[in-house]
Amino acid sequence: MPAIITLLLIIALFYAILVLRGMHEKIKQETDRPFINKGIAMRERTIFAMVILTIVTFGFYTIYWIIGTKHDLNRMGARIPTSFLLFIPLANFYYLYQFAAAFCKYILKDESQEIAYFLLITFLIPIGAIIYQIKINDLLHQKLRSSHDEHNL
Repeated sequence: MPAIITLLLIIALFYAILVLRGMHEKIKQETDRPFINKGIAMRERTIFAMVILTIVTFGFYTIYWIIGTKHDLNRMGARIPTSFLLFIPLANFYYLYQFAAAFCKYILKDESQEIAYFLLITFLIPIGAIIYQIKINDLLHQKLRSSHDEHNL
């Protein structure tokens, strides 16, 4: 009986991943717009879509978001290690600390908040991811406004 439950859980996990990938592709044009300007290579994502995807996928979207944002941060010059560390006990703390440190350095431009953002993404993962994305979206909007103002001068 436990083998059947394990098998069902594995099938449910794979199904959730497939649903996540399919849903993400469908809404990609609307919610996932890359913005590359002045050293910022991040993606603007709508918070509503993040919340819905997190609920529908039982939290797996947050893992997908962390890995995707890690790639964006690395394109900006961060050196966050391989995402496999996210799935290894205790090594995941190192990974999340490196993620938070890169976020503070490249997005917030304030490395003094590394510990706070590490605790946020570690212990409040879905909420932390949403707060991180709000900060990313704010930075992207700020850069967009400043580049728009430069073109109007």
